[in-house]
Amino acid sequence: MAEKQQRKLKKVPFLDYDFTVFRNTINGLKSKEYQYNFGANIGYFYNWVIAEKVNIAPFLTVGFGGKFTSFKESLENGTRGPKQNEQYLTVKSSGGLHIGYRF
Repeated sequence: MAEKQQRKLKKVPFLDYDFTVFRNTINGLKSKEYQYNFGANIGYFYNWVIAEKVNIAPFLTVGFGGKFTSFKESLENGTRGPKQNEQYLTVKSSGGLHIGYRF
């Protein structure tokens, strides 16, 4: 009986975003930072079924986006320092390999 292997390459655009809060205490002084990240990406996903229940899926993504941060820290006299805002343009890439087994 001959084995059939299936392969499929797919290009997928996608958006990503997240919100993160960082809190820290250094030498008794507290700080807090808020980060907003977003991006537009394109990914190439290759799905290869190598056996009836086993598949391998390598992928590669590239994208760009932005990061906005807001930062405040406590001063030594117990008051809050001024709010600091920063913006960044981000470029990112990722890749990996997923291996799956169907029960």
